[in-house]
Amino acid sequence: SYAGGPSQNAEMDDLRIYRTLENGTEEMIKFNYDDIMWGSTISVKNRYLPKLEPSDVMIVPGSPRFFFKDWFNMGLQIFSALISVISLYIIILRYN
Repeated sequence: SYAGGPSQNAEMDDLRIYRTLENGTEEMIKFNYDDIMWGSTISVKNRYLPKLEPSDVMIVPGSPRFFFKDWFNMGLQIFSALISVISLYIIILRYN
């Protein structure tokens, strides 16, 4: 709740909880949020609802989002590379 909830690009079918056990080993618990909340074919007895414990880390994977500045930056890099290649080509033609 402190993080503000999942974003629109969050993959709610591949949630992971990383937990450190008392003996020092680490455990990863994978579950599907949609199956827990919206699965009409799953019986209540078969639903696995993991309990969060102190020091657990919950990972919600998602695809990266590109904003205007990201697209602009990529376009500017491509444009700069093209200008450099064209300038090099013109210089080579001029001195040959």
